[in-house]
Amino acid sequence: MAGIVESIRNTIGENLGGPAQALSTHQFTLDEVPDLDGKVAVVTGGSEGIGFGCTYTLLKHNVAKVFVLAPRKEVMDGAVDVFAKELGQDKADRVEFIQTDLMDWPQVAQVAEQIKKKTDRLDILINK
Repeated sequence: MAGIVESIRNTIGENLGGPAQALSTHQFTLDEVPDLDGKVAVVTGGSEGIGFGCTYTLLKHNVAKVFVLAPRKEVMDGAVDVFAKELGQDKADRVEFIQTDLMDWPQVAQVAEQIKKKTDRLDILINK
């Protein structure tokens, strides 16, 4: 019974954050990200900052495809160069950049349709 209670506390702490985080007895690490083989992801702002870190982690853990929505192609080009250098060209080739202004709702709808035409699934969505 104690194991079940601890598992519930950890689940609440890891998923709700804030004050609930104090309930958790487990600190998640990036090494615990499971193999993402076959998974398709979308990361907004995935070319710099926290979004870059998310994209890097997804690629490192074998995601099949990641669509990165970001406003500036030159920043994305630099990010893809890092992915290729550090993770290999195969991983960098899994990234598809879509120049997007997330404040432009009609454009966001067009991008969603574009992604929908290129894949039959979406397993991971990270909004930075």
